[in-house]
Amino acid sequence: LLAMLFSGQVRNKTRVWLSKHFFSYKYDYRDEWLKFTGTLATGPHKIPEKVVRAMANLCASPAGLLWAKTEQGTFTLICNWEMPETPGDKALSAIVAWMEETGWIIDLREWRQSPDIYDNLNIPTAIREIPRAWLIVPLFFSDQLQGILLLKESELKTEINWEDRDLLKLAGRQAASHLAQYQADTALVEMRQFEAFNRLSAYVIHDLKNILAQQSLIVSNAKKHRDNPDFIDDMIETVENSVERMTRLMEQMRSGVRGADYQAVELGALLEAAVADRATTLPAPALEQPADTLCVRADKEQLYSVFTHIIQNGQEATGKNGKVEVRLSADGNEVVVEIADDGPGMEEDFIAHRLFKPFDTTKGLTGMGIGAFESREIVRKLGGDILVRSLPEKGAHFCIRLPRLTH
Repeated sequence: LLAMLFSGQVRNKTRVWLSKHFFSYKYDYRDEWLKFTGTLATGPHKIPEKVVRAMANLCASPAGLLWAKTEQGTFTLICNWEMPETPGDKALSAIVAWMEETGWIIDLREWRQSPDIYDNLNIPTAIREIPRAWLIVPLFFSDQLQGILLLKESELKTEINWEDRDLLKLAGRQAASHLAQYQADTALVEMRQFEAFNRLSAYVIHDLKNILAQQSLIVSNAKKHRDNPDFIDDMIETVENSVERMTRLMEQMRSGVRGADYQAVELGALLEAAVADRATTLPAPALEQPADTLCVRADKEQLYSVFTHIIQNGQEATGKNGKVEVRLSADGNEVVVEIADDGPGMEEDFIAHRLFKPFDTTKGLTGMGIGAFESREIVRKLGGDILVRSLPEKGAHFCIRLPRLTH
């Protein structure tokens, strides 16, 4: 009796026990849960605000603040709903450990009147000074504190009992699952953005490597042909072309968009340019094309890089005494570009599992392993595909099929 008389915590637990066993429930839980889940489920946007509103509606609170746990284990404010006062994130550090240990809801009015109920918990000054701050509710997800909710005093409800607390705790777990899903979705979006940027960077670096190889060839021949006017003219033209390509690459990095300049491309002329570009390296590729004009809709620069990459690979595979042939033809509503060499060829397992696998290269330190992968991605975005036939010691045959542009 003395313990019940002088201990606020014991008196509080006794009142809860009596209420649970001798008084009827005041909530229609089905109705409360329908309203609560209805608020959370109203569209995919502003999830933190919906969490605050859904929890606040349970106790007729007009405003609230929501802190969420970060990857570093700290809590940061992610929602301020109708609350002009915003304490700093560090204000919560003193009560986080206590809430994780007890899982209790803190009634600040009760805490001021009977601090011994909360084991004389020290509430940070920044929280205490918020006008009409009322309830601090922990939001647990998988037994981990996922968020902390602070609600403002209600005009309609002056106090909460054990039933209110149980309802808030249960609803808090449901709200915490929505909060965790929201944070996971946000992190996934950021990861996808970085993935897209990294992929774009890899493509750009691959193109820059090719430009660097072109410039290195000019430098290596400059001393030998510095007095040759034709070489000087070719060098100037090559440098201008390299500058234009690097400028486009920089624009792609800034915009984050690659290959958006789709236009009608005449394949005969494009293949002539690609073959001429690779003609300085032995074996010089040979081009065979029909008299008809064959066009596709594509990004001209990207499609040019596809052809030059496959031709270059054929040249490197065959050696100086080999043969690389390029053929252009029409097949119904498609155009077909075939690039064949008489090199050592490839095994079926290599074609199936490694040829188009990004960052897998057989060229050692000189290769990046994304040229074939990028080429196929470019062609597939145009509605076509790259088919490969090859056998060891029988050469390789690349067949690029693209939708034909008829008008």
